[in-house]
Amino acid sequence: MTLEQGFLWVVAVGFAAIGVGFLSAPVAWARYIEILVPTPTARTDLRATYGGFVLAFGVFLGVSALWPDWTRAGLAAAGLALAGVAAGRLIGILVEGVASRLMYVFLFIEITGAVLAFYALVHHGRL
Repeated sequence: MTLEQGFLWVVAVGFAAIGVGFLSAPVAWARYIEILVPTPTARTDLRATYGGFVLAFGVFLGVSALWPDWTRAGLAAAGLALAGVAAGRLIGILVEGVASRLMYVFLFIEITGAVLAFYALVHHGRL
């Protein structure tokens, strides 16, 4: 296993775990990040976006780790997704003017992950 594939597995497991958590217990997982989910429609949408989509993305990254021809695409997708989430989180922190410690921890993980993904993408095959 290459370093790039190992990185993709770590990110894949992270996304898949979040997806499974939101699919199986959306209210509990949402409460952890201070999101209230009061209606069946809201819970269904949370399961679809945070659950189904995020789980599917984790599976895509896992497949990208397994299939060497997909490794570059997986690294690019992981980097873009993590950078996008980090950008959205940073904008939220700046607009709101306040954030919990957890938001800063997530931001650090997302920025670090994006940087590592883009570094691995640029150096793929040379590590």
